[in-house]
Amino acid sequence: MHYMIDGEWLLYGLPFAVWKVVELCSRIVVLCVFSSLYTYWVIVVVGVHWLVMAIIETKFRYRSTDYWIKSWVDPQNDFYSKSGEFMQICFNLLIVSPFDILAWVTFGSRKHALEQPVTNGAMTYVENYIMILLWYFLKGVSAWYDLYALILVSVGTAVAFLVLMPMYLKCYSCILVQN
Repeated sequence: MHYMIDGEWLLYGLPFAVWKVVELCSRIVVLCVFSSLYTYWVIVVVGVHWLVMAIIETKFRYRSTDYWIKSWVDPQNDFYSKSGEFMQICFNLLIVSPFDILAWVTFGSRKHALEQPVTNGAMTYVENYIMILLWYFLKGVSAWYDLYALILVSVGTAVAFLVLMPMYLKCYSCILVQN
């Protein structure tokens, strides 16, 4: 949330920060516990997630000049929109998409479409629940952290979703009305 004024940080910045922290913690825990049981399958999950987000991010890579009322990046300092198509695709494939595996990221110079956070959010939540349930019910040996990991990932993923949806529906409905 760039260039927030007055009390906007409380309305948008605080829920955004809570969402990122909760989503990132849940994602890291589920990847760690899942990889303890299914080492190579984590590569498949992460690879598919990266591939889908690379396609989504590349498709929505251009920033529309009138998309936001308040610009996130000063156009004179924006290397992304001034660079060529090849550089933009490389940026999305090598920088943005790997970050999206853990949590959807926002870069000021990209066009922000609703498809980006919704696709990444849906994939993350489905992957988290599938991985944690497979790990919890198919593991052979019990450990002291089993139930804690299950609760942390399940509740954390649900809380991240409940914070994300109203925030994005509010933010994107304002943007769509303005355009």
